[in-house]
Amino acid sequence: TNMANMFFNTTLSAVGIPFDCTNGNGVSPFGLMDTSSVTKAETVFEDSSYLNLSGIEHWDMTHVTSIRGMFKRCTAMNFSPIAGWDVHSVTDISHFFDMIGSGCTIPWGMGNWHFDNLQRIYRFYNLYMSNDRHALNFTNWDFSHTSQSATDFIPYGKQPSKIGIGSTMLNANGEF
Repeated sequence: TNMANMFFNTTLSAVGIPFDCTNGNGVSPFGLMDTSSVTKAETVFEDSSYLNLSGIEHWDMTHVTSIRGMFKRCTAMNFSPIAGWDVHSVTDISHFFDMIGSGCTIPWGMGNWHFDNLQRIYRFYNLYMSNDRHALNFTNWDFSHTSQSATDFIPYGKQPSKIGIGSTMLNANGEF
C-alpha cells in the first residue's frame, strides 16, 4: 500500500483547529488508521502546517521501506509522536525533514530508531527560512549501508544546535 501525498498540503488554522478533528470522542483520526500493509509513506504530510499528529505514534511502520519527504516543507508541527516508530525496514529517509519551517519540534528519541539497511539519506534535515535550531540524535542509527556522506545528510550551513551520533564516526571527508 502506498500512502504518498495522503495529507499533502493540509493546513489547519494557526489560532486553533477550526473544527473538532477528533469527532468529539478524543480519538485522533490518525490513530484509527490501519497502516499494517503500508510499504511507502513518502511525502505523506509534505507542505502541511499546524497539524496535531497525535495518533501517528500507533502507526505500524514495520513494512515501510520509504519515508522519503514525509515532513518536507512542514511548518509549526510537533513530530514527537514518531519517536517510537519501528523503522527497521526503511531504506530511504531522503528529504524527511527537508526545508522544514519554523515552529517544528523534532524528537530526540529518534536516536533509538534501528535500520536494517538504510541506504538513501540525502538532505534528511535542512532548514528553510527558519532560525530554529534543532537537536538531532542519531545515536543508534546504522549508516554502514549508505554511500552518501554526512554533508549529503545535513547540508553545510544548516547544522543543528546539538547532534548525537553515538558510535558512528565520521572521517575527515565527512563520510560515515
